[in-house]
Amino acid sequence: MKVMSTPALDIAALLNGNQNRLVIQAELKPIAGKTRFQPAGFPEIGHVIYDAPSGKKICIVDSAASMANHLETVCVNAFDQTLVDELTGLPYVQCVTGGNKDELVVTTLSEGHRLASTYFLAGTVDGSAQKFGDKLRGEFGLQDLGNRTHPLPNDWWKVIKTIFRYDPNSLVHGIMFPALGIKLPRVLTATLDAIGAARVGTAGVKFDKLGKTNSGQPIFAKDEETASEICATFVIDLSLLRSFGRGEDKGLNAAQKQLLLSLALWKIEKLLAASFRFRSECDLELKGIKIDGNDGEVSALKSAISTLITNAGFQDPRITKVYWPDSELFKPAKDKDDSSLDADSDGDDGEGENDKE
Repeated sequence: MKVMSTPALDIAALLNGNQNRLVIQAELKPIAGKTRFQPAGFPEIGHVIYDAPSGKKICIVDSAASMANHLETVCVNAFDQTLVDELTGLPYVQCVTGGNKDELVVTTLSEGHRLASTYFLAGTVDGSAQKFGDKLRGEFGLQDLGNRTHPLPNDWWKVIKTIFRYDPNSLVHGIMFPALGIKLPRVLTATLDAIGAARVGTAGVKFDKLGKTNSGQPIFAKDEETASEICATFVIDLSLLRSFGRGEDKGLNAAQKQLLLSLALWKIEKLLAASFRFRSECDLELKGIKIDGNDGEVSALKSAISTLITNAGFQDPRITKVYWPDSELFKPAKDKDDSSLDADSDGDDGEGENDKE
């Protein structure tokens, strides 16, 4: 039965109400009628399948960390890491190098730990010798107490406003500055699970026709999964988002909190609106969606995000460039035996999570 058109979510009403969580559940399926898919792998564990209290086998296709990474890829253009047009004007930080300080290395939308990464904190900013980490601490308003530095209660408003000014995305997916005693949990938490899962063991072989590697001709095992249902769950913590500001002079104002909620919804909409390739053999498309338990359409997640970016009152420049000399950034690798360069794996690119927390 065709679902009736779902009106767009009211961003302002959600933030002004008393609802604690907004829960979006999307049922996905492999494209082209496929029945197998490749979950994320975990070091020394592989694919994880466990018994749920319901008695069903559940496979972790992607954890919260992996899903955060996927949700950030929809924000940028492939390869050059520039923002997509819809997010023009959204602040973020670039790590750059080179003689003209214009060679992009990583950004806060791609690097682990986001704004709290050493790539940004230990680099210099504004054409000076000042470390970006020192600049942030100063704008946070924190007294430098070495490894005992931490925000006092009223310091949190400056901390949140400063993070928002340089990289709003860090507030959406959570951020931690251990040396400064700062830890903010995720506003948006997403997971991807397969229900009624079963393991499918397959195999492959690597051919070395010219005998130039040390691997020979190995045959390797490869695991995939089938499932009766694949479900992506997105939980937006509205209570946490409201706590980021109180009035116009403490933390974020209403327009700025609306932008964070809109950004979270925009990411989910982009991930679900078209088939998304989570890894080589995990290409999934939307089958159906529920919003707070009610049948809906992905179009309900759309918002006027360009207008909200404009209304947030960001300072220029929107893109902060943090510089590293290439002599410090790029160091030759230690010599290794040639055999270490021989890729004997089965090509499973789902191994590892690259957790950005």
